[in-house]
Amino acid sequence: MTQLNPGEIKLNRKLPLFLLVVVDFALLNLAFFLVNYWKQGSFDVSTRCGKLLIAFYGIWLIVSLTHKKFRVEEYEHFLSGLWKVLRSGVYFTYFVALMVVFMGLYSFSRGQVFGTCGVFVAFESVLLALVYGLWKKNNGPGAQRSLSLKRPARISWRLAVVDFCLVGVSFFIVNFFKRDGLQILPDYEKLLLLIYGLWFVCSLSTRKFERLDYTNYYHAFWPWIKAVVLMTLALGLILFFFRFLYFSRTQVFGPMLLLMGFEMVVYRVYYFRRRQVRQEADIESGETVTGILKQEMLFIETDLEVLKQVFLSPVRELFRDKYLKNNRELFELMDQSMDLEKILRAETDIRDSVGLPYHGVKQKRYKRLFFNLHKVNDVRYLNRYFLAVHDLLVPGGYFVGHAHTIHTHRTWMFQKFPRLIANGLYALYLGAFAFSD
Repeated sequence: MTQLNPGEIKLNRKLPLFLLVVVDFALLNLAFFLVNYWKQGSFDVSTRCGKLLIAFYGIWLIVSLTHKKFRVEEYEHFLSGLWKVLRSGVYFTYFVALMVVFMGLYSFSRGQVFGTCGVFVAFESVLLALVYGLWKKNNGPGAQRSLSLKRPARISWRLAVVDFCLVGVSFFIVNFFKRDGLQILPDYEKLLLLIYGLWFVCSLSTRKFERLDYTNYYHAFWPWIKAVVLMTLALGLILFFFRFLYFSRTQVFGPMLLLMGFEMVVYRVYYFRRRQVRQEADIESGETVTGILKQEMLFIETDLEVLKQVFLSPVRELFRDKYLKNNRELFELMDQSMDLEKILRAETDIRDSVGLPYHGVKQKRYKRLFFNLHKVNDVRYLNRYFLAVHDLLVPGGYFVGHAHTIHTHRTWMFQKFPRLIANGLYALYLGAFAFSD
């Protein structure tokens, strides 16, 4: 029997994924037909409502996959599971409203659309409560972990002011091309105020102005993308819910696209300028000074005996203290497989390149160990490269290199890009890989 840690009550990880998908899909249909009966007085679905139901299916699939709603192993307690269900329901409602506004399907009843979304989310919440209650009853009580909403904030106010101005500039540029002037029509100032209100809320919720330490530019700009997407979805929801159908869709959603382009340029300049300033900052820590001063000694001796002692020393310390200092697993594997104490430095070739070894050299220097720090995926002619390495090694010699497999390439891609972008890029990569075969 597996013992759960206090405060970490998780749902059954072995719960079949197919069963969860089927139950959730059934709840969506049940919610739609109940609301349809409430509005029409019958369970019969017209052709027009049938198309709406198909649209619900597509949006349900997209939202469920992107929010990993069916990965129940991430539901560490009831509140975390309820938050994921509610967040998925909010995005589901956003996308439905955006679809209605973009396609001009204003004839649908707001009760039919939003009622289905609300009942569906309510059904999912009840189902989660039942499953959680059964699990807690079978595994005994446990204290839930407290949820802390406190986050450190280091806001860049200059960036916030610039982005505030970009919102207005984007709106008036679209208005200029749409109306041939900067003068806005009556009631459109309300639209501008609505956009600014959503900009404020979405900026706070995505924390896009906070100066956090991101891995790279893609991760740093991801909150900005989310903020614009949330603004676009919220605008579609509000326009449909309050029947603001007289607003031009170009002037509603056009500024969002233009704002995204402006923000991409401005934030790229800000990000790399900030990184450059941090790199050029003066050294203030003792660890940094020690790391810079700690260099491998350069031998300028002319004594042949000293040179002979250096070149005939084992290569083990060179790999342990320098080249594989941060990769202990590889060092241990090499040390056990080839006994680095018996391989001399003069018999070793360490490189970081994709070129052919000793290309164009008439007299080759044969080696017992050829070590390349560069991944072999970047080598243009693999067969020619491996034949050249084989010709270089003495009988019983070793070649050590590394390559990106499909699995490691996926890991690298998800480390470099945000999850949603990485999913799309990895799907394209697999498609291109399949067609190349």
